[in-house]
Amino acid sequence: KDITGPLDVNTSGGSITVKNLAGTLNANTSGGSINVNSVQGNIKVNTSGGGITIDDVKGEVYATTSGGSINATVQKLENQLVLKTSGGSVNATIPSGMGLDLDLRGNRVNTALQNFSGESKSDRVKGTVNGGGILVQLATSGGSVNLNYR
Repeated sequence: KDITGPLDVNTSGGSITVKNLAGTLNANTSGGSINVNSVQGNIKVNTSGGGITIDDVKGEVYATTSGGSINATVQKLENQLVLKTSGGSVNATIPSGMGLDLDLRGNRVNTALQNFSGESKSDRVKGTVNGGGILVQLATSGGSVNLNYR
């Protein structure tokens, strides 16, 4: 909580919670959930046994889990947003009006497509929004993908 500078966190048997970080985050756990709130910087998080919640992030986001859902709210998106899970849903809210390269996969994909060029099916969306730009890759094997804009 309340950290400035890069943060590396690793645990093999517990959850990780990070609040109010100004800097990069690299967090890994084998047996718990990851909760990130209010980060100004790039984050990379991974868990093998829990869900991931990301709220109020300004930066690049890379998050993966094998056993839970991922929920992310990004205030300012930079470079990429990659959210992948094998056992849950993926829900993301990002700023509207940006140029995006969308790569969305799930049992069901739900998103509004304006100024879109590409392929859109019920379980897959791949293409560009507003001419392309920042990669948004959301994927799940066992749930739905929901991409919302604010």
